[in-house]
Amino acid sequence: MSGNTLREIEPALSERAAQGFYLPAVRTTTSPLALTRSILAAYRARGGKLVHATVRRFERGPEGVCAVETDQGRHLCDLAVVAAGAWSRDLAKQFGDRIPLAAERGYHIEVEDPPAKPAVPIVSGDRNVSMTMMEGNLRMTTMAEFAAIDAPPDHERALRLFRAAAGLIRDLEVKAASRWIGSRPSTPDSLPVIGRSPRCPNLFYAFGHGHLGLTFGAVTGRLVAQLARGDRPNIDIGPYRPGRDYTGAHLFESAVERPGAAR
Repeated sequence: MSGNTLREIEPALSERAAQGFYLPAVRTTTSPLALTRSILAAYRARGGKLVHATVRRFERGPEGVCAVETDQGRHLCDLAVVAAGAWSRDLAKQFGDRIPLAAERGYHIEVEDPPAKPAVPIVSGDRNVSMTMMEGNLRMTTMAEFAAIDAPPDHERALRLFRAAAGLIRDLEVKAASRWIGSRPSTPDSLPVIGRSPRCPNLFYAFGHGHLGLTFGAVTGRLVAQLARGDRPNIDIGPYRPGRDYTGAHLFESAVERPGAAR
């Protein structure tokens, strides 16, 4: 569509928007935190318990995992699920499962109460910045930075990209009310890791969704529940099995070993 047609759909766009695409079927959430809290409330209502702790190690018995040791105590278990996002790789290593997983880091800032509030999410194709309203603030996200998970953030580089894209929104001045960095768990083949550990019969993996964790979280949860019950999954999970051949894994991991090496 032309810029004028786009502005009829989204009046918050400035004159700098020359052309683009309109995707009417895109769905968003205005508060990932509120969504997470509602899921947690449903979990607790069904008898679930939330424990804030750091996992130190797994204990193994004749049948596999029998306990999880954390900094808040030891928890007995009949089975375990590793769903720790970009931190899952080190947990899998405890069982000898070497899964190439990188922290594909993304950055965001929020601009408080912008003068022009987009009604639909906007993605700048040339600036690689996404913008959407989140409970009154405009959230801007950018970058796919492959780096060590604990490497120092590069907020200044991200801020330059945000400022370059700000001109697409009328009267937008980039003053960050908050800034954030998050690590997407990404694999070399861009497929998640879902299934039973090849080396431990009662350990299941559910991570590696890259940019699509919110999209596929519920689907993965259902698949893992089916596996835990001993049911046949409702789809073929063969392409996502933990022990698959990760083509290009050596190149992937070499980039991760150099903080900020590949972006």
